[in-house]
Amino acid sequence: MPAPFIVIFSAIQNRIIHQVPEIAHIALDMGQLNTRNRPQLSWPCLLIDFEHFSFSDLGAHVQMATGTIALRLGTAPLSGTGQNTPEAYRTKALSCYNLEAQLHMALHAWSLPGDYMGAMMRTSVRTQSRTDGYHVRELRYTLSYEDNSTRTEQQMAPVSMVVNPVIDL
Repeated sequence: MPAPFIVIFSAIQNRIIHQVPEIAHIALDMGQLNTRNRPQLSWPCLLIDFEHFSFSDLGAHVQMATGTIALRLGTAPLSGTGQNTPEAYRTKALSCYNLEAQLHMALHAWSLPGDYMGAMMRTSVRTQSRTDGYHVRELRYTLSYEDNSTRTEQQMAPVSMVVNPVIDL
């Protein structure tokens, strides 16, 4: 069985491909938007990362994981949004918020496949401060899941039962 983060990443990626096809590039966040020598990206892009996961023991080496999935929705520089900008250009520049809303509708309260996965719940959204003209929104969702990867099989001790068919009254 693949590692839980691989299962989660793949499920989110597939969900977005089908629910928000306008997003042209979906990948693991490896810092692609943080460098001047940015690798080739298609826009809009969505970068996914797993941050701040904590674990508690449930017994038999099973753990409950709860943490944050960070999504960075990036859009390429567009025209302005000022009152003197032609309406068609302003609408196009503001479309990033429609894309964000579509993304949220696809993911919020969505339960990932599998009996041990919980539902994703949005906890925060913020705009990343940038000077390069790219618009990047950071969306954070919480997720809990059972990590059964190190589960031990518990053996039940055999029980002997003696049945006495004779009842003395």
